[in-house]
Amino acid sequence: MEHLICDAQNIFDEITIIGFKYRKIKSSSLQSIERGRRTEIDFLNGYICDRGRDFNVSTPLNDAVRAMVLEIEEGKRKFSLDNINELLLVKR
Repeated sequence: MEHLICDAQNIFDEITIIGFKYRKIKSSSLQSIERGRRTEIDFLNGYICDRGRDFNVSTPLNDAVRAMVLEIEEGKRKFSLDNINELLLVKR
């Protein structure tokens, strides 16, 4: 039986392979943003945020992603890679 080695480099390598293979595929959320439509953020990250509150579990990163996408939908924020830098500053 082959043993699975799970370390950061192996995970990164696998994600890189998958990312390259599917690099031309756009998520439904990205397609919605590009079309000026609402995304399913409340059903994805919003669900996690709501369940976290139900069980008194903090979900700061999901809360920030949800708020950010809603701002993009409302035209209050530009869709930009700069948003990633802001998410990196969220205290977890």
